[in-house]
Amino acid sequence: MWRRWQEKQKQKLVLHLFFCVLILFIFSGFLILPVVGYTELHDVYALNAMYSSLNKDPRLTGWRDSGGDPCVEAWLGIICSGTRVTEINLPGLGLTGNLEGFYLERMISLTTLDFSNNNIGPNKALPYSFPPNLLHLRISNNQLRGELDDLFGNFYSLSTIHLQNNQFTGTVDVLSNLPFDDLNIANNQFTGEIPEQFKTIQSLQVDGNSWDRIESESVPENSKRVKSDLGIGALIGIVIVALSIVSLAAAVMIFTVKNRDVSTPKKVRDTTKRPSSSSFPQVVSNRKISISSFADSNLQVTERTPILYTLSDLQVATRSFDEENFLGDGCIGGVYRAEFEVDGSMTMVVKNVNSSVLSNETSGDFMEVVKNISMFRNPNVSELVGYCSEHGQHLLVYDFHRNGSLYDLLYLSRSDDETKPVLTWETRMEITLGTAKAFEYLHELCSPSVMHRNVKSSNILLDEDLNPLLGDCGLADLVTNVKDQTLAEHVGSGYCAPEVSESGYYTVKSDVFSFGVVMLELLTGRKPFDCSRPRSEQSLVRWATPQLHDFDALDKMVDPSLKGIYSPKSLSRFADAIALCVQKEPEFRPPMSDVVQTLSRLIQQANGSKRKMACVVDADDMV
Repeated sequence: MWRRWQEKQKQKLVLHLFFCVLILFIFSGFLILPVVGYTELHDVYALNAMYSSLNKDPRLTGWRDSGGDPCVEAWLGIICSGTRVTEINLPGLGLTGNLEGFYLERMISLTTLDFSNNNIGPNKALPYSFPPNLLHLRISNNQLRGELDDLFGNFYSLSTIHLQNNQFTGTVDVLSNLPFDDLNIANNQFTGEIPEQFKTIQSLQVDGNSWDRIESESVPENSKRVKSDLGIGALIGIVIVALSIVSLAAAVMIFTVKNRDVSTPKKVRDTTKRPSSSSFPQVVSNRKISISSFADSNLQVTERTPILYTLSDLQVATRSFDEENFLGDGCIGGVYRAEFEVDGSMTMVVKNVNSSVLSNETSGDFMEVVKNISMFRNPNVSELVGYCSEHGQHLLVYDFHRNGSLYDLLYLSRSDDETKPVLTWETRMEITLGTAKAFEYLHELCSPSVMHRNVKSSNILLDEDLNPLLGDCGLADLVTNVKDQTLAEHVGSGYCAPEVSESGYYTVKSDVFSFGVVMLELLTGRKPFDCSRPRSEQSLVRWATPQLHDFDALDKMVDPSLKGIYSPKSLSRFADAIALCVQKEPEFRPPMSDVVQTLSRLIQQANGSKRKMACVVDADDMV
């Protein structure tokens, strides 16, 4: 009996120990997994884009052009700390292509970027953005070219930069105030004078360039200074302190990552109130839109309450919707020119909402949409002027723009209209930026986000100064009532995102894809789908996307009407932005705020280059 009792007690003890170990194992798993788990999405996006721009080289084992987990899957050359990528080391692999700059600035933990001894280029410039906390940049022995951008002047964290054995040109003044310990710019095509500040750099190599003059005092006598050895006691002390810091950092990381909210939704403060009006009907809507301000905009928008027109007013203005005033068919019905004789002649556009669009026999659907779109306040969004809901007729009134739409300027022959403005490369970039700001406003500043669903060049209107205004904003709520017909038309237009054509599922990232197609139109001067072209070139996205990172092919794709008047660097970076917008997977397309930031910087750099060139011309004139 005693032995049986002892055996039972032992079995219970073993069982208890087993459960304790199991619980401890599960608990430790919860602590450890988040630390080694999912890489930050911004880092993943940047590496995906980089992989594509490096021609998806098979030597980059583990890398992907979409998705993945670099820190967990051990991508070649990637070193992580927790969930952030800290180093990219890919020297001597014979890589080709170019360095994608679109997402690099979001890699806030990256300290080392090493692409030395490859074949990157040829004829490619530096990325137009770098990680903000980069310490070591090594891109020597490639085929990179161009001048050093002003962006270098903002990187006061850089201590090492190796640019030797490339084809860089221009001066190096932008590097003069940076606290380098190690600078190697040898064997390029730099000109000008060696900055005096370079004298303090511990390791400096500048030979093999076309300097205006090289004085002995310009370069330190000892281009490499060897620091004195530390004593053993000091080393032991450093190791102990380092271990303590690492232990503390690990504890903080476990706590931080466990409590990190990976996808915290952004809350937008409602800073604009809808103006009240006695003539405006009070309709209770289930879908409310709050609007953020745009106080930093250079353009001014005059707030106005939509005018309630009578059907008789609009019949007189359109001459009973005469065919001569018919402008075309929109997504919700016919569009007409209207002339109002109030304080002089005023031209407007009237959109006649097709009765089949409205699911409600009353005017409830229509008035709800009117209430929502009347709240839009953005300089790049076409504003509702007025409306009419009378005798079963529903109409919307907007401003008329004599320059028409972007589609008109791109594709209508100048022989049809000799007054048609010329779209220079600078104008195309400005139109792209303004349109991107409209989408940023709809997607990220309106709450809830507003999806356009009908993005195309004919919906981008141009005022007298060629500032873009996005039309048909907020009308998607009406279009959804004729979803099948509209979807079929959109799929065949060449603007439709893959997920929409496959499943009908639409998000703001579907708008981003369609916006990327518009950018392609501006780049190439081609329609999104053109059955008159050879079969392989009919779909603009399929034809153009594989060539966006090939500089020679890109140069041949450019709209011939530009007659070669554009900046190759600007063109290449514009193409980089397009490539990200038209990615197949919606989750890897950039938010419109990122696109706005990139385009803004691109235009600023282009303007900066113009100013520099103007200064050179003035100096030559003085001589």
